[in-house]
Amino acid sequence: MMRAKWLVCLLGLIIAGATQAQTSASQVYLAADGKGGLQILWWVPPERWRDGGFRLEDDRGRVLVERLHPGTNRSATQRLTREDQNEIGRLAQSGNKPNTSMGSAIALGIRALGNWDFAQALGLATELKGLERRATGFFIRGLDHNGKPDGSYLETHPIDLARATPLHTPPAQLRAESDAQGVRLFWQGPEQHLLPVLAYHIERESEGDAATLTPQPLILGTAWPADRSAFADTAPPVETEVRYQVYAIDALGRRSQAASLKLFVPDHSALNPPAGITASAAREGIEIRWQANASPNTTGYVVERSHLLGGPYEVLTPSGVPSDQTRYRDTPPARSAALYYRVRAVNPRGTVGEPGAATLARQQADAPPAPSGLKAEAGHTRVRLTWDPTPGAFGYQVERRAQGGAWQALGNLLIQEPRLDDHLGPMNGLRLEYRVSAVAWGDVVGPVGKPVVVDTPDTQPPAAPAITGAESDDGAVLLHFHPAAPADQTAQILVLRGGPDDPGLVIGDPLPGDAREWRDTWVLPGETYWYRLVALDTAGNRSDPGEAVSLRVGAALAKAPPQPKARYEAQPFARVVIGFTAPPADHEVVLEARSAGAARWRHVAAAGTGNEMVDAHPHQGKAEYRLRWRSAQGTLGPPSPVVSVTVR
Repeated sequence: MMRAKWLVCLLGLIIAGATQAQTSASQVYLAADGKGGLQILWWVPPERWRDGGFRLEDDRGRVLVERLHPGTNRSATQRLTREDQNEIGRLAQSGNKPNTSMGSAIALGIRALGNWDFAQALGLATELKGLERRATGFFIRGLDHNGKPDGSYLETHPIDLARATPLHTPPAQLRAESDAQGVRLFWQGPEQHLLPVLAYHIERESEGDAATLTPQPLILGTAWPADRSAFADTAPPVETEVRYQVYAIDALGRRSQAASLKLFVPDHSALNPPAGITASAAREGIEIRWQANASPNTTGYVVERSHLLGGPYEVLTPSGVPSDQTRYRDTPPARSAALYYRVRAVNPRGTVGEPGAATLARQQADAPPAPSGLKAEAGHTRVRLTWDPTPGAFGYQVERRAQGGAWQALGNLLIQEPRLDDHLGPMNGLRLEYRVSAVAWGDVVGPVGKPVVVDTPDTQPPAAPAITGAESDDGAVLLHFHPAAPADQTAQILVLRGGPDDPGLVIGDPLPGDAREWRDTWVLPGETYWYRLVALDTAGNRSDPGEAVSLRVGAALAKAPPQPKARYEAQPFARVVIGFTAPPADHEVVLEARSAGAARWRHVAAAGTGNEMVDAHPHQGKAEYRLRWRSAQGTLGPPSPVVSVTVR
């Protein structure tokens, strides 16, 4: 995709040394050697290729090349791959033209601009010597099927043949990485400010031997990123220093100066894990065998041993085993029942590779006696077993059964120490039996010891209750719920409550197990709360909290205040004093008044202290007063009974 995208842009631009002629999709690239030599390449879209090919002339009308057509440059054609030669041969036959689809044209253009020999074989490029050293322009004329000019042509700007066209800079940031698959080369492509560079040439030197790694140009496109592998040398010389040289190749086949690096290439296969490891046990020891590594650079082996498959492993051969030796005899400790062995390879620099697959060895031994002193201690979630060490035992096998049931072994591996925690998780008061047998080398199992009986506590929690309904009720929350079946396992119910950003707490006293609803009055109207329930059984075991239910508390239903008391006082000024009962918390008192017989009540902005309010501007005559309570949310409740007073 990168290459195709680059070429589409390339065919619409004039790069240094290129001349636009007749159409923006046709390009000409030239380079001089300063000695009268010229290399020239023109790209013409396949649909505009001429039947008779092209003729090259200079600006004085002198014919430099009579006819250029696919296959006319035989030496260039012979240097191509067999596949490219067959394509050139097909195009050289009369009437055959290249595929003019966009994808095929782009692919053909990439190959022409990336492989100078391919461009010459196509009849789109040529190299001339012995030209007059002056500024010279050139014409590429299209020919018809009779070899005559058909009127189409490309014209170049003059190029000074006395001055050499500079080469591109070498690839930048060249580096190499060596692994088991070979050596990968990375580099940054040169800036495309001269002739376009799509291809590269790579050479390798080692101990005086030189090799070309890219017989054909390696076409990568432009702007190759330095963090992406550009080439892989899959068969480099190993255990030696290698020198790589990378050249950028421009569209006219000219190489830049080389970017060079040296690195030591180790033989990674010398550290391959040895295969075919076997261990044969006998009374005098254990014979370990393995297959020799195929690499001649494996200089030795290291043998390791462990009591467990997962390790840790100890090194048995710190000085190594010679590379021509593929066996080792180990004399293990007397009490060892089963041992695991593995082998690593060593390279010439003493580096130790990864181990091969471990193999198990078992040695023959006499049956050990039955373990004694077995004790069991029950906790909340486990039973701890201890017993006396048994002489000659490498490990122990522990079995368990419910009373009257079948014995079952605990785990697939032997227990190494005379102690075991049997993690049962929550227990429901079962009576269990345990017994232990000792195991010697070679899986020789001794008789079982005396069983021990233990009563486990009841630590199995009940299932969580479920909230079946939640509603806001007159400024409170009413929950409906039921316990999980069987209901008789729930002795008490705890209520958890929290807010949107509150982890929640237990509120109130535990509810009895037969409770089916609960009213929460410790809430604020307008706030949102969530509720979860927890069950407790008779043993005090708690369930996990049940599913949460969330709701917003509505305002409490407003109530009418009691009838107030009113009296008229003329001194020190005319006023009416209203006495009233204190309102509920978070409520305030609103005083309303009207003249006797009037339809509308008016709000009185009265001053007051304690449980009295004063109307300092009463209307003359008979006046009526009433009170209303207003909540913190601004809701007015119903009015109180009316009280009358005469104002003189």
